[in-house]
Amino acid sequence: MPIHESRVMERVDGVTPRALDGEPTVILKRARLLERDDRLLVELALQGRLSRRKLGEVFHVPAGTVTRRLQRIAARLYDPLVVDLLDDTCPIAPEYRQIGVEHFLQRLSIATIAGKHCMRLADVRAAIHFIRGWHRGIRAQREWTRVGRR
Repeated sequence: MPIHESRVMERVDGVTPRALDGEPTVILKRARLLERDDRLLVELALQGRLSRRKLGEVFHVPAGTVTRRLQRIAARLYDPLVVDLLDDTCPIAPEYRQIGVEHFLQRLSIATIAGKHCMRLADVRAAIHFIRGWHRGIRAQREWTRVGRR
């Protein structure tokens, strides 16, 4: 079965990440921020309409490995923290947003991020800790607002 017909890259609410007219969607825009191999896998799966078996042949891995990689990538692409960081209305400073995207979406290590931005490890850890706390606060506020409306 082709990937675009499977549920591997679908959102929990049932909205598929591919537009019917073939235009890039939010998921493909987020996928552009991934590392090269992950981005290529997502683009081939969604736009190339290749089966898992064919993708496995392209990447020289078993079809099951392709499926699992797509599941892991989808979890990162739909992570609520990543979605909030990439929202245009995100109030966090651009430097912190960049660190958050690199850590939570691209899965770069703290040491790699520190080296890339010429920062101390402690400063990167503090930024990630701040981002997690900010997101917990947003989730709590949304939950409180949702419950308060009843």
